Amino acid sequence: MIKLRGHHLICLNYYDGDGIDERFKENVQLIKKKMAEGDAVKVVEGPDDVCEGCKYLKDFTCHYSLSSEDEVKSLDNLALKHLKFAAGDSIRFSDLKKILSFIPLEFYKEFCSGCNFEGYCKNPLKN
Repeated sequence: MIKLRGHHLICLNYYDGDGIDERFKENVQLIKKKMAEGDAVKVVEGPDDVCEGCKYLKDFTCHYSLSSEDEVKSLDNLALKHLKFAAGDSIRFSDLKKILSFIPLEFYKEFCSGCNFEGYCKNPLKN
């Protein structure tokens, strides 16, 4: 079972792992492959399987920037609120994609605003 935190439930649908390093990208692509093959996703609070491949994760905290840990937690909360999920919930990728198809573009304007990975992302605002 794949463990994902709140914002990764949304971001992994539009982001392929570019922008950090090759190890991180390979990890993201492996997770996406497993999800597409039907592995279930368990919602977790805090660092997840994506974070485990990131060089900025130290002592279970994101050190991408001085404010990144607070920003990540805020994005997690926003994502979980809109998806109506909580830590401990499980979902299949196919079901998650259906739910995401109903999220209005207005949500992405708030959610994606100021993201450091915007240049690598293919979110619905780019269509």
